[in-house]
Amino acid sequence: MEIRKENPVSRFARNESSKQWDLELESGNLLNADCILIESGSIKSSRLVDSIKKLGHRVNLLIPSLFAFDTPCHTLSELSGASIHKAEIEIMGSWFKQTGPILLTHKGISGPAVIKLFLGQLRNYIGKTTALSFKSIG
Repeated sequence: MEIRKENPVSRFARNESSKQWDLELESGNLLNADCILIESGSIKSSRLVDSIKKLGHRVNLLIPSLFAFDTPCHTLSELSGASIHKAEIEIMGSWFKQTGPILLTHKGISGPAVIKLFLGQLRNYIGKTTALSFKSIG
């Protein structure tokens, strides 16, 4: 097995006659492999999306796994870097609520509680104005 790092792939396809994978690297080099593992990182701007779709896979709306909830509240930006170890955070007008640590950033709120709150929900809130409330509970 050969492991290659920092060799970005620009295109790949299954070669039916050889039963191998043909890979084209961004450097222009061509490789053949018996199997491939795609660890794409941020696939959002990747040219590999077309290759993945040609294999019959669907690429859903891409949602970041780490993000901050941006807020125009300047009071919070003055507290950038502060954390609340035990907080309760909720999406106002819904029953979605989460407890855990939060981090105040220069743009808003982040941290495990925010990530867990939006896990599985984020598609419903992208591009929309959403009100959050949070409080320290410990």
